[in-house]
Amino acid sequence: MNTVLWAINSKCSFHCKYCYLDFSEENNPINNKNSKNVSDISEDEINKFIDQFQKNNISRVFIAGAEPLANAKKTFEIIKKIKAKKIQVILCTNGYLIDKYYHKIIESNIDAISISLDSHKKEYNDKYRGYPTKDGFERVVNGIKLLKGKSNIKVGIYTVLTKLNFRDLEKIYQFATNLEVDYFVFQPIYLNKDTKLFNELSLNKADIEEIKNIIVGLYQNETNTKLPNREYAKMMLDAVEQKEKCIHNCFAGESLFFVTPDGVIHACPSSKMIPKEITTINVCNDRLEDIFVSKKIRIKECNNFSEDCVNMWQLMSFDEIL
Repeated sequence: MNTVLWAINSKCSFHCKYCYLDFSEENNPINNKNSKNVSDISEDEINKFIDQFQKNNISRVFIAGAEPLANAKKTFEIIKKIKAKKIQVILCTNGYLIDKYYHKIIESNIDAISISLDSHKKEYNDKYRGYPTKDGFERVVNGIKLLKGKSNIKVGIYTVLTKLNFRDLEKIYQFATNLEVDYFVFQPIYLNKDTKLFNELSLNKADIEEIKNIIVGLYQNETNTKLPNREYAKMMLDAVEQKEKCIHNCFAGESLFFVTPDGVIHACPSSKMIPKEITTINVCNDRLEDIFVSKKIRIKECNNFSEDCVNMWQLMSFDEIL
């Protein structure tokens, strides 16, 4: 069965300081220079794409950004159409607008919602998350409480680990546990070296032993809030340590596919991979069977394993959460 990670919007009204939307054009996985179109695909094109999901063995769709709730009308229409096909949907959001749309989120019958929260401390979280108001942290936390109190949707927190917050990982996990979320995922920050925050935030080899000890303690004290499987944790450490790793028979283009807002289908969302693609395939113009059934864009051997793609292993083991 196939999994689609779908970035449905190319624009975002938030300004998270380490977002990929600020990457250079050639390294930006959404607004990439290889893209065929300069605008998001139309509603008619979206409908035609979704209508082909079942015959192309698509069983799970992750709805991502930029920020999907920034264009809530479009997002909920897409979710409704996908759920009508009896396909699982996971909504990925920064959480700021949950308190405004939680009724619609519940009514949409999504299977899970993954919410970005990078600290148990308001000051840290609000510094790097580009909320438009000063109560951003409180709104995200309140949104989580609303969903946990009023729905059976699986609710999870995703935390981006940086040089400045990894020592708080156990406290962040305890905070997530106290909120009674169903799952908690830590993922390493990925920044291009030319990004102004690279030296300030990026993890490196010197941090490995300390991070490893913290993660060991995390699993020793796992609560009812589910952690990623240990294989993911090991791979995350390998990525931070920049171990050279060839991924044999990668799931990219085999069972995982990344779709950008302009309808271009990629095997992998990594900014290390997308600029190297020679051809682009678009949901509007190309035979989807070539991609999802014949695996035309499959990556059999990959030497570009990094912090930029390691969280895909957790995404591909989502059965453990659902």
